[in-house]
Amino acid sequence: MSPAELPPRGSDPPGPTIALSVSGSVPSSAHAAGFVRHAVVDLLARYGTPAAQVGMIGLAISEAVTNVAVHAYPFDGVGCVHFDADIEDDDLEISAAGRQRILTAYRMIDAITIESRPLKADLQRFGRRQPGSRALVDNQYGIGGLLAVAMWSELGDCQRFARSEQVVRHSGLDVTVDASDRRRAGGFLSRQGPQTLRWALYEAAKNASHQRSPDHDYYTDVKQHLNGKLATISMARKLARRCFHVLRAIDPDLVYATP
Repeated sequence: MSPAELPPRGSDPPGPTIALSVSGSVPSSAHAAGFVRHAVVDLLARYGTPAAQVGMIGLAISEAVTNVAVHAYPFDGVGCVHFDADIEDDDLEISAAGRQRILTAYRMIDAITIESRPLKADLQRFGRRQPGSRALVDNQYGIGGLLAVAMWSELGDCQRFARSEQVVRHSGLDVTVDASDRRRAGGFLSRQGPQTLRWALYEAAKNASHQRSPDHDYYTDVKQHLNGKLATISMARKLARRCFHVLRAIDPDLVYATP
């Protein structure tokens, strides 16, 4: 079936006897994964596949194509990546080797989860007792013991920062703009600085979507004008500025004290 014959987005999925497919070849370059992913994801979206499943399939495709592009041509790095995707029914066929890899990955995830639970509990207890972390928990909705430890360990007493905006820049949540003469590209996050701090601020900012959050009205307003992701990023910047003021207000002799 040609792309012109594909059903429109959001329509009911066709019956199991109708096959949808996409295939092609791309050079084994760094852009191969993105090209193949977009082709297959577009096919799935036209078929009516749920967004959550589309995201997981797209991630698997990116991993598979990247492995091919990197490892299939180790010497000169020149070659092609051939792909062929078909939608015929609701069954998923997995080879024996693929099934073994998936089961091994699941076992590793389960093992890591079990091993991380005691460590997570220890960090949460530490965050509720350490003066700097406890101050963050007490002064900001959405910051728990674990997130507070991550923020405190990356920011410290904040005495090295003169302004709260410097904390935003340090976290990598500031917007960078690429401009030259009359050309100005859209802004994007710099993503420079501690990744753990950026993760903690983003996770805490997501709690602003809760009805009981003091920042719920701000989050909702930004989400209505833009989208939920940008609303969370904007809220994360606010949290970075608040962390600056909270940690600077603590006695320097206490901010690093360990319980």
